[in-house]
Amino acid sequence: MTIDLEILHALSEAFGPPGDESQVRDLLRGRLAPLTDEVWTDVVGNLFALKRAKGESRGRVLVTAHMDEAALMVMQVGGDGLLSVRAAGKTEARGLLGQVVHLGPSRTPGVIGVQPVHLTPHERRQDLPDLGDLTVDIGVDSKDEAAGVVKRGDYAVPAAAFGRLGPLVKGKALDNRAGLVVALALLEGDYPCDLYIAFTAQEGVGARGARVAAYAVEPDLALVVDGVGVDELPDEDEPPPDVRLGEGPVLVLSDTRTLLDRGLSLRLQALAEAHGIPYQVLATRGETSDARGVQAAGAGIPTALVGLPIRYPHLPVSLAHPDDLEAAFRLLQAALSQPG
Repeated sequence: MTIDLEILHALSEAFGPPGDESQVRDLLRGRLAPLTDEVWTDVVGNLFALKRAKGESRGRVLVTAHMDEAALMVMQVGGDGLLSVRAAGKTEARGLLGQVVHLGPSRTPGVIGVQPVHLTPHERRQDLPDLGDLTVDIGVDSKDEAAGVVKRGDYAVPAAAFGRLGPLVKGKALDNRAGLVVALALLEGDYPCDLYIAFTAQEGVGARGARVAAYAVEPDLALVVDGVGVDELPDEDEPPPDVRLGEGPVLVLSDTRTLLDRGLSLRLQALAEAHGIPYQVLATRGETSDARGVQAAGAGIPTALVGLPIRYPHLPVSLAHPDDLEAAFRLLQAALSQPG
C-alpha cells in the first residue's frame, strides 16, 4: 500500500499540544471504526484500537505512536496585552522567533516577538533568547482586550501549513504525526496476533500516556513508532551523519534514557534484510521517546523503536520523506506477520 498523505496533511495541521490532543484523537477515531474490532479512550487521553488475530492468536503486540506536539503555554497576560509563555513539551526557543502561532482550539493567531536587533545592545545580539524572554503578540494593546481572546493556560502551536517540498513533505508536528499515519495503515492488514495500537498522549512531557497504555494492554512485545532527528547539515569538523532522509526507518538501539531490547532490534534488522527494506541503525543520542514508558511498565516489556527520519523536529516546520514512512510500514507489517 501507499502511505496516505491526505491523512498526514490533516493530522499535521491539527491542534494537539501535550494534554490537549482531542483534535488529533477525533481525526483518528473517525477512521478507525471500519478497520478495528474495538476502539476506546482512557482517562489520560490515549486512543486505543484493537484488531484481533486472524485465526488462533500467537500473542499480544502493542504498537504506539504519540499524538502530541511541541507547544507553548500562556502563563501571564501583560498589561500591554502581550502574552508570556513557557514550553509545553520539547519546544526550542531558537526556532520560534518571529513565527506565527495558533492559540487554543479556536486557532487565534499570534506572533512570537523578541526585542528587535536595532534595539538590542551589540554585546547581546549573538545571544539566543530564553523562552522566558519571548512574548506572543495577538494584536491588542491592553490586558482587558487580550483577556477577551485568550486566558492563562491556553496552548499555542506553530501555524505552519502542510505541503510538498520536492520529494519531501513539510509541515508542523511531523514528529510524530507521521508515526500516526504509519500506525493507522497497519490496521488495514490481518495478522496472527492480537494487535493493539495506542495513539498516545503526553509523550513530550515524560511519555506518560505510553506508560499507562502499556500497563493497560500488558503486551508480549511492543513496537514504538516515533520521529528521529536527522543531522545532515554540513559540518567539516563532525563525522558523517548517523541518519539521513530517504534511507529508510531507523532502528534505535538506545537513547539517553532507554536501552531497547537487543534481540527484538536484531530481529527487525533481519526482517528488513529478508524483505529488501532499507533501514538505518542508531545508538545513543540526546532524544527520548515513548519507549522509556513502555519498556519499564509492569514486569517489563520487550520493546523496539522504529524511528522515522525527521529533519528539524520540534521546530515550527519539519521535513520528512514519504519513502521512509512507506519502508517503516513495510517493516512493521513484516514484524506483525511473524510476531515470534
